Amino acid sequence: MLLISATVIAVFLSLVALAKPRKAIPDYLLGVLLLVSGVIIGVHYLSATGLHLVYPRLLVWGRLLPVLVGPLVYLYVKYQTRDIPFRLADALHGLPYILINLTFVEFYFLDGPQQVLVVEQGGRGFEWQEVCRMWLIGLSGIVYLGLSLYRLLRFRANLKHAFSNTEKIQFNWLLFLIGGYIVVWTMVLFVTDDSATSTSGAVLVVLLGYFGISQVNVFGRDRSVLSPSPLVVQTPAAADSPVVPKKYQGSNLDDAEGSQIHQALLACLDTQQPYLDPELTLQELAALVGTHPHKLSQVINTLERKSFYDLINEHRIRAFLTEARKPQHQRLTLEALAYECGFNSKASFNRNFKKATGQTPSEYLKSR
Repeated sequence: MLLISATVIAVFLSLVALAKPRKAIPDYLLGVLLLVSGVIIGVHYLSATGLHLVYPRLLVWGRLLPVLVGPLVYLYVKYQTRDIPFRLADALHGLPYILINLTFVEFYFLDGPQQVLVVEQGGRGFEWQEVCRMWLIGLSGIVYLGLSLYRLLRFRANLKHAFSNTEKIQFNWLLFLIGGYIVVWTMVLFVTDDSATSTSGAVLVVLLGYFGISQVNVFGRDRSVLSPSPLVVQTPAAADSPVVPKKYQGSNLDDAEGSQIHQALLACLDTQQPYLDPELTLQELAALVGTHPHKLSQVINTLERKSFYDLINEHRIRAFLTEARKPQHQRLTLEALAYECGFNSKASFNRNFKKATGQTPSEYLKSR
């Protein structure tokens, strides 16, 4: 019952993902991944109920589909964590699946009774194709899940250099699910109990669908930088002798251009106050400053000696302190003021405020 339920749920969630308004590339990839996973689980159901003898061609086709799961997971992670258009070259990741299908062409052209006989005899006559299938599934899992994990961890490590709010894009759920896929892949290769493997896979697919559909699209929002009335904010002076991090030592950004970008950055923060946008990204700020995101990141890291995340949240804290002192805001809660100044959660506000001042917001305001 679990297998057929998981199959129906996976197909349904696939349709939901593909029917979303304003779909992005990750939504299409998620929809295909869920559909493929649903068919795989459905094939396990056929085997468990003996119906695979009624649909032998579907059984063989479905047993080849796991070769596609690893590439789809990898591409989903890639496009979920990078703001790039789809590259046609990525379609080549499906080439191993096409090649392994070609090795079974002879089976597909057998008549019905012969196909059933091959399935009943455990693939007799197609032994080397079965060995290739298992090796390909194993290698696909090792390579693509490893690459997926690497990409995701690298993205998480660089979050504070590109985003001003990171709470909703940590991808903890995806990290957990990649780990789950690794466990299921290990079971496929080394555990002979098909029921345990298929049950674990069914639960994993349902979780993937639920979290994947509800996940915010990191790069899919419209740009909208707020421009409220100016605040009186003290901007710290840049360091006199910037230390160039090792990763920028080969950069072609010279001191004159860096200083120019830095002045433009400070002017933008002072006049346009883009930090009041709770979803501000490095790419959006670079567009306002009029430079490339990589150059702006280097300027922030070397001249301000902090990450993009810390820079923006420090300005939000200054804006909060300025607003909190205004008589007309005395009746507002600290949380409401924090939201007005660009924070998108109470936890983020409290954490950043204490990091900058050493006190909680209420303690800081009472002491002054």
